[in-house]
Amino acid sequence: MTGNEFKERLAAIGWKQADFARSTGITPASVSGWANDNPIPEWVDSYLRMAETLRAIIKTFRADPRLADLDVADREIFESAKGR
Repeated sequence: MTGNEFKERLAAIGWKQADFARSTGITPASVSGWANDNPIPEWVDSYLRMAETLRAIIKTFRADPRLADLDVADREIFESAKGR
């Protein structure tokens, strides 16, 4: 994966480099280096695929009208999970 591909995939899931750094515990400087074509560890691709999949699932759930029937506690759990 190139630095540009990394940046494009972050943008596709609505993340900034700082979001990726925070979610993975990687330093912002390392993430910035990857975006500028420093070697990107192989696990990053898997992590981004997981994030892309979770985003698609959340988008599907948000579009489901049955969510209107969730009680407040269930909705809070669902909403907190999407930010992780």
